[in-house]
Amino acid sequence: MSCQKYMLWGLLAILLNSCQKSPKTTHALRTITAQERAICRDGGCPEFSVSFPFFEGDATTATRLNQQISSWFIAALFLGDDNAPTASDIGEALDQYLLLARDYQSEFTPRNSYRGQLNAGLSYQNKYLLSLFLSIELNPVLHPNKSRGAYLNFDQITGRLIPLQELVSNPQGLSDVIRVVSQQRAYGAALSAKDATNQISVWQINQSLGFDADGLSMVTTNKDPRQNLRLDDQIIQLTWAQITPFLNPQYFR
Repeated sequence: MSCQKYMLWGLLAILLNSCQKSPKTTHALRTITAQERAICRDGGCPEFSVSFPFFEGDATTATRLNQQISSWFIAALFLGDDNAPTASDIGEALDQYLLLARDYQSEFTPRNSYRGQLNAGLSYQNKYLLSLFLSIELNPVLHPNKSRGAYLNFDQITGRLIPLQELVSNPQGLSDVIRVVSQQRAYGAALSAKDATNQISVWQINQSLGFDADGLSMVTTNKDPRQNLRLDDQIIQLTWAQITPFLNPQYFR
């Protein structure tokens, strides 16, 4: 009987250990520049670079992560007249951007008006969650709606993109805390919806919320109420102590 008891405890320990697997993937930073693309060999392209983490390891998880990152970059680089991007990967999307940039250039539009950079990097990860911060730096005159930052949050084990509705267990509580913090800033507030649940949906659409070592980070673009001017993206930071009570413990343990 004693032997069976120890066997059961051993089996339970194995099962618990298997349920708490460490991340299945590794990643390395990749950078693609305009200067190395075949279409730019004549030197007629603007300066441009794209940097992003490329995941390897578990095939399913790595593929999902890489596809989500690729989709974001393809959409960010899209300047065409089609209804949707047609590029199949980041390199092809960059080529299409560079070709259109060359077509749009004129004697009144300097080549480097189309220069820029897109970057993605890990801002936070634990055993269950991986948060990426992505930034677009383009000429704001030519691309007024594209130059911005965004967050993508993934399930560390499966590679699935996690909607904010799953990460937040108490939308009202989190919204209240963000409202207080944002109103303490010099310009405007970070909330656009009165209802907390709808506000989470707004943040989800805008990819506004992510995480870093210090806690929650929020990308917000405001206007200076004194001059009605559009300001650059700002990051509102909340500490882990401020936000943990409102987060889903499934991803924050």
